[in-house]
Amino acid sequence: MAKSAKKKEAICRVATRLFVERGFEKTSIRDIAEAGKMNSSGLYYYFEDKEAILYTILMEIMDESLARMREIAIRDMPLKEKIYAAIDLHTEIYGADPVRMALIAYNQKSLSPEHWDELRKKQREYSLIVRSFLTEMRNNGEIEDLNPTLCTFALFGMIQSAYLWYDPQGEVKSDELREMFTRIFTGGVLVEERNSREENERRLAR
Repeated sequence: MAKSAKKKEAICRVATRLFVERGFEKTSIRDIAEAGKMNSSGLYYYFEDKEAILYTILMEIMDESLARMREIAIRDMPLKEKIYAAIDLHTEIYGADPVRMALIAYNQKSLSPEHWDELRKKQREYSLIVRSFLTEMRNNGEIEDLNPTLCTFALFGMIQSAYLWYDPQGEVKSDELREMFTRIFTGGVLVEERNSREENERRLAR
């Protein structure tokens, strides 16, 4: 990695922490420069303003997420496995990283209208990929006859709200968190899981 790229990465790390702790509006370029042990003029060499820093951070997160979701979409694997992989990815990038998710939740709308539009386009593509998995599964009879769009946003909402309570240093590790979300989501919509549950209930009733 080039020296300038490393410096920009270091600035973004510092800015992420400050944006989460103080909020975007209450964080100044001077705050970021001081926390990064550099002067403000030096920081302006890498970024024109603090909104450019926020945009860089959020777009890097989104670009990584979208690239990996696109890769899942083209894998030669059953749709059910693609949903599992999508849940794993979304939990890893958003659910298991409270700092990252807090940054997105509280600060992304501080972007300029142009940058916000660019971010939203990528977010939409990301969600449409997951929705396409669920739509095809519904059409194949693999899940309940539920609205795929609502299922997609329910899945994202469940995972993304974890930043409000999840502690990476606590009892539940990231692998367990992914497994928990997978079991909650798929156990509620997969037809085979429903049939298995109903069969168990019938056995107990005999």
